[in-house]
Amino acid sequence: MNDSRHIPFSCGPVVSTITLREVTVGAELAATGEEAKLLTGDIQVFVPLTTTPFRAVFTLDTMVI
Repeated sequence: MNDSRHIPFSCGPVVSTITLREVTVGAELAATGEEAKLLTGDIQVFVPLTTTPFRAVFTLDTMVI
């Protein structure tokens, strides 16, 4: 799943993205000894810095859901 949003702020346009992925862990690495499917996700927000030509990027990652 991927979702992107464009949000108008007073400092300029802010863009946020949310990504959700399924990862397969091999049986040799799983605690149960069987192949396991895990969900991981991240959220990123890109905020313009009004006095410079740069953007601040904030990232939140989940290890496993």
